[in-house]
Amino acid sequence: MVVAELYVFFYKDHLQLLTLTNGDPMKCPNDNSDLHKEKYEGVEIDKCSTCGGIWLDAGELETIQETHINDYSEDLKEMSDHINEAYDFAKAKTKALLNCPICDNVLERREYGFCSQILIDSCIKGHGIWLDRHELKALEVFYERSRIETSKIRLGFIGSLLDYLRK
Repeated sequence: MVVAELYVFFYKDHLQLLTLTNGDPMKCPNDNSDLHKEKYEGVEIDKCSTCGGIWLDAGELETIQETHINDYSEDLKEMSDHINEAYDFAKAKTKALLNCPICDNVLERREYGFCSQILIDSCIKGHGIWLDRHELKALEVFYERSRIETSKIRLGFIGSLLDYLRK
């Protein structure tokens, strides 16, 4: 149950919404079970024991992205199964929309990033995002794969530029 919302300014003029609650655990938007607090890569997340979904408050996903505790090198070696991923992505689009566990507004469902084939549900008021079971790992593998590909593109560009300048 929400008691109040406060806007607090942090350094560099960032506006952060802080929601004060009465201490009751948040409820899972998927099955209405209590969400319990758990540490994941140094970030306190809210996880559902029943469905395995995860609520990340605003900014927590970005903090997890910047942290490299889990090793996904084996996952990165595997070839992506684009057909099953596309099927799962299309199937996920048909699921019923969920409500924010903080403000109870309908969560916006959208693909995270370009071509990730990972749907996330985000609060339109900026309270956070809901990830279904395994979506956090899928996002982390997507980030790692994107970092590697970006690095290769940069190295290829720099190598081509150097080759051009040598001529």
